[in-house]
Amino acid sequence: LAIAFEHDRFTVALADLGGAVVREVTEAGDVDRDPEGALQAAAQAARRLLAPRGAPAIEALAAVAALPGPIDARRGRIGSFSILRGWSDANPTALLQAMLGVPTVIDNDANLAAYAEATHGAGAGHDDLLYVKASTGVGAGLILGGRIYRGAAGMAGEIGHVTIDPAGKICRCGSKGCVETVAGSGGIISARSEERRGGKECRSRW
Repeated sequence: LAIAFEHDRFTVALADLGGAVVREVTEAGDVDRDPEGALQAAAQAARRLLAPRGAPAIEALAAVAALPGPIDARRGRIGSFSILRGWSDANPTALLQAMLGVPTVIDNDANLAAYAEATHGAGAGHDDLLYVKASTGVGAGLILGGRIYRGAAGMAGEIGHVTIDPAGKICRCGSKGCVETVAGSGGIISARSEERRGGKECRSRW
C-alpha cells in the first residue's frame, strides 16, 4: 500500500511487488488539522482497495505513507510542529500501522519522491540527487551517497520555508515571505488574482 497525503487530500494506491499500480483512489480530507481523521479515512480507503465489491480480496504485505512535512525518522513523528501544526501530538507511524495491521513506514513526500527517482526514475544509477517538489508547498528530497539525507529532525529539504521576503505574506509555518508563499500553488494563485484585479499582466516575480 502507498499513501500520499497532501494538505487537503490524500491518494491511496495498491501496487504489486514489481511496482505496478493495481488500484488507486484520491479523496478530499483535512489533513493539516485532523491527523487522526485523515489517517482513518486513508485506512478505510485502503481496505476498500484491498477488498472491492465484485473482485477478489488482496492481502497487503506492507505500507508506506508520504506526508508534506519534516519527519523525524527515528521516532516516526513530525519533525517540526510549525509546519503541520495539527500533528504536534500525533504518532502517525504507530497510528497508521495499527489501523492497517501491516508493517508501516512514514517519511516526507519529497524524500520518498527523490528515492523513487534514484531507484526507478531519472536519477537511476546516480549516487547523489536533488529532487524539488512544487505543489501546495515547496520541498526538496536529497539523496547523498545513495541514501536519503534528512538533516536535523528531518528539516534538510524544507526549502519552502526559507525566507526570501521579510516583508512578505505570512506563511503557514508562521514566518513571513517564505519561498512557499511565492512559489507554492496558493502563492501563485494569489499573485495572479491580485494582478488581475489591478489590471496588470501576469509576470513572474523571479
